[in-house]
Amino acid sequence: MVEPLRELAEHLSMALESELFKNDRKLEAAAVSDHSHVLKGASGDHVAKIQQALQLLDSAVIAKAELSSKRYGASTASAVLTFKRRRDIVARPRQSQADDVVGKMTVAVLDEEMKAFELSKQRKSAYICADYYGCAEHDHSKCRRKDKEAQAEIEVSPDGTMSHFGTPRNPLGSGRMVCIGGAWEAEYLGFENFVPDPLQDPDMLHSWVGGRPFTHTLRPQSVSDICFRSTPLDRFMRWEILRICMQGARLTYVSDDPVVRSLMRYFSAIGRVIESGTITEPRANADAPKVSSRYAVTTVLRINPWLDPKLLSRI
Repeated sequence: MVEPLRELAEHLSMALESELFKNDRKLEAAAVSDHSHVLKGASGDHVAKIQQALQLLDSAVIAKAELSSKRYGASTASAVLTFKRRRDIVARPRQSQADDVVGKMTVAVLDEEMKAFELSKQRKSAYICADYYGCAEHDHSKCRRKDKEAQAEIEVSPDGTMSHFGTPRNPLGSGRMVCIGGAWEAEYLGFENFVPDPLQDPDMLHSWVGGRPFTHTLRPQSVSDICFRSTPLDRFMRWEILRICMQGARLTYVSDDPVVRSLMRYFSAIGRVIESGTITEPRANADAPKVSSRYAVTTVLRINPWLDPKLLSRI
């Protein structure tokens, strides 16, 4: 992941592209010059923009005093360090680990992610449904209801019917379509529910199986679409994805913001992240709390990990 980041920083022109960062001379300078890095102790509008980006992209917690004074203090530095560690932003071979400096690579990534974040606010996702009632034509009244103990996992919309929020949109459909840990929420699209076998996956509890078939029954390279919806992606399933997915398969993952961000390195390692962002559940009324989830959509390209020693260390 580091080489593309370095190339991105090296080829970045003076003009940054996100609405938040563009036309800021100090950030533009930091994007191209080692002498213009933003360091602890700095202050000004450019620091305030960095703080805002960290809050929006990483849910960073920054001290109110630093926000009001636009100062790069201890909590801002900590947020920068966390941001860089999560994305493996390290200037190798000169560095062996991330630091709390906002330099060329960091500005490049912040600007790129802010641009994607801004675009996600302007348009609907092409791959993730943000509606309770689904994003494909079907008879919603026939979707399963949470009225039996065996269907206790089903998530419901405000009117008591099944919620399709966070399910895939426009699946490829050229092979098996599977929902890992699913509770029939993507059944209307043709997805089948599967779980890893607890005898093979030490992180999988027998109580979580719920009668669903095991992923080891799926033939290698037979899956064209695979989705996770608030289901943990443990080490076993990281390998299993590469066994069962055909090249070019689409992986959609929806969960809490920190969870998705922690997996971005893995998604980049196994293929190409074609979209990421946030989706917000429709509110039943003005007083209802705002509930958002983060998602990432990946085209799976690396289906033979055992042939790539470098990939082994990143899974």
